[in-house]
Amino acid sequence: MRNCILSFLLVILNESCTSITNKNEDPLKVAKFYCNCVNHQLAGAKDSSVNLNDCETLLIHQSRLLTIYTDFDNLNNYSYLTIDSARKFATQVFNIEDTLCYEKLDFRKVKKIPHIKM
Repeated sequence: MRNCILSFLLVILNESCTSITNKNEDPLKVAKFYCNCVNHQLAGAKDSSVNLNDCETLLIHQSRLLTIYTDFDNLNNYSYLTIDSARKFATQVFNIEDTLCYEKLDFRKVKKIPHIKM
């Protein structure tokens, strides 16, 4: 009986911690979030009106690993193992995005960002 109560408490604690962080570490779900954001913006968009950076900004906050990956000071804040995991996760997410979104994207509706003149 004690083990059952202890197990129940651990499950409750785990669920509460998971809901507090509200971060997703499944690359497919994170990529789908991005694709849904892009598709939502493209739904009623006119030519050159969709800024993909808006969805990318939202994407970073969907996953702890993507937050670490985009942290410019990550070498000072995280271990090499964590940074390596974040890079692998980001690569997985970007590869899935290429398959789910970019191959089907109508680039005529995407806002053109001018290159910096050198």
